[in-house]
Amino acid sequence: SHYIKNNSGDFTENWLNFIKMNVLSDKISFVWIGEVPDFFEDIKDKIIIYPGVNIMDFPRILREIQADFQIGPLAENWFTACKSDIKALQSYATDSIFIGTKFKSIPSPYDNCKNYININDSTEEINKVFWNLTKVTNYNESIKWQRNYLFENHCYMEDQQSQLTFINSLC
Repeated sequence: SHYIKNNSGDFTENWLNFIKMNVLSDKISFVWIGEVPDFFEDIKDKIIIYPGVNIMDFPRILREIQADFQIGPLAENWFTACKSDIKALQSYATDSIFIGTKFKSIPSPYDNCKNYININDSTEEINKVFWNLTKVTNYNESIKWQRNYLFENHCYMEDQQSQLTFINSLC
C-alpha cells in the first residue's frame, strides 16, 4: 500500500479500525512487509514485521509467511483504478484468501475478486465479511475459486508444456 507520513494512503479509516480492533483483541495476527507506517505505531508491538524485502525474495517470503488472508485496501482514485490485480494473484498463488476493495464510481483492479469489501463499507461490514470467510466451508470454497481463477486465466503455469500450450493458443 502507498502512504506518506500522517496520511493513511490506501487504508480507509474503516480498514484501519478493523485491523486495529482485531489485533488489539488478539483475534488476528497481522503481518506487515516493509517499513511500518505511522498509522500502525499504536499496534507496532503486536504485529509481525518483515522489514523491506528484496523484490527477488518477495515471492519466497510471501510463501514462508503462510498467511490465511491477505487484504487489498485501496483509495478510490484513478491512480489506483489503473493498478493491476497482482496483489490478488500473489495471494491466490500462496493459497491465501484475498479480500479486495471495490469502488463506487470507477473500476477497481479487484473487480474480479470473489471476496471484497466496498469502498464505503463500515468497520462492522468489513468484520462481517472477514469472519464469514473463516468458516471452513467458505474458506475452502474461496481457495478453490482462487485456484481455478489462476488456472483458467493462465496465471499459474507449473511446467513448460502448459506454457507452450498457452502460447500456441494465442497464435
